Amino acid sequence: VWSAVAVIAARAGAVPARFVRSAESEADAATPATPRSVARRRFPWKLFIPLALLAITGTLVEEVANNWVTLYLSRDLGAAIGLAGIGFATTLGAQFVGRLLGDPMTDRWGRDAVARSGGVMIAAGGLLVVLSPYVWLAMVGFAIAGFGTATLVPAAYAASDSLPGVPHGTGVAMLGWWMRLGFLFTSPVVGVIADAVELRFALLLLVAAGATATVIGHQLMRRE
Repeated sequence: VWSAVAVIAARAGAVPARFVRSAESEADAATPATPRSVARRRFPWKLFIPLALLAITGTLVEEVANNWVTLYLSRDLGAAIGLAGIGFATTLGAQFVGRLLGDPMTDRWGRDAVARSGGVMIAAGGLLVVLSPYVWLAMVGFAIAGFGTATLVPAAYAASDSLPGVPHGTGVAMLGWWMRLGFLFTSPVVGVIADAVELRFALLLLVAAGATATVIGHQLMRRE
């Protein structure tokens, strides 16, 4: 499943790059070719794709909150529908608080440390969700994951806008395309896994997403 998603995402994600290259080639048509101008036209995929994955790991938590939290709390943990609906608000409410605190935390500890910590929180929150037999404890896990995801997308946007040899704004536009591909695929992947086994095990994707974000944040953010 993940291999198919990766192939389709890579194909679709390359579409905006073609438009970007076309626009740049038209703008540079009257400019003599130089090594520097040639380098600019080579999009740094090896640097960009990890940033796109970092952003997608952050949006995966939002997708789980939007589509699966209420179902999990009500069907798997037996919460009343009204209480289960609060799980969605808990996750995104914690993310909102994290967004408010994101800039002060980044200014104090740096984007590297904050991104790594966010990944750890997503993984820890996801593990708590999967292991908890109690509704309230699962909600705590969702809140931890929501808080952890708050700074990942902004960090990926900031890093993508400073990719070497890429015009201002191009990396941000590309990242937006890839994030939408993530929104398109992540929730169905959760559904496929839940149908094959059960939703509790499908939510282990939160743990995988957190671990991925931690590794990428450690390797990439400290280049800033």
